[in-house]
Amino acid sequence: MTLNKVLKRVVALPLVTWLLMAGCASTSYIEVTYQLPQPEQPVGPKTVFLQVVDQRTTATIAGPNAQKELEDFTGLFSLYVATKGQKPDLIGAFDLAALFKEALQRRLESEGVTVLAPQAADQPLLEIQLQEFVLDREGKSWKANLAYKAVTSKGGRILTNQNVSGSAERLKIVGTRDAEKLLGEIFSDMVNKLDPEKLFNHPDL
Repeated sequence: MTLNKVLKRVVALPLVTWLLMAGCASTSYIEVTYQLPQPEQPVGPKTVFLQVVDQRTTATIAGPNAQKELEDFTGLFSLYVATKGQKPDLIGAFDLAALFKEALQRRLESEGVTVLAPQAADQPLLEIQLQEFVLDREGKSWKANLAYKAVTSKGGRILTNQNVSGSAERLKIVGTRDAEKLLGEIFSDMVNKLDPEKLFNHPDL
């Protein structure tokens, strides 16, 4: 065996092993692509501290018909952010609460809102209360349901609130890729349904 063939075999073996491992671990995380919209008229300048609270009654995102296909899911989402005309950028890995916070912070900042870290005592709080985030199978389709409540407050006094919810379906072809596309679509829709103009329409905000 020539040296060239030996080198090719040495390089190819780890590559094949990595591909096999990646294929087997395809449901250990879920890719979500968030489509960041272009604001028509920014609501800023506003300043707020953003907090996400998981109030779901169950910690799993897999519905009863999807549990087998998502049994290896670790609870981490790989977040990509896409803007119009640009290729999606990989931002990082997040749990559900952090996923919402990262996407909502980018949405708010695009609207001219400054998101504080840490919270200042004299500044308003925007709390996102996650109520539902379920991915399930229904017949030959994937189905997703999302719901949350956005509440602004200052000094412990509630100022405004909004309820956001929705559902979507996508035909299942093979694996979980269609489920990821579905989640990306409904996640983008739910984050972008938040109306900052109405949410910040209060004299104390």
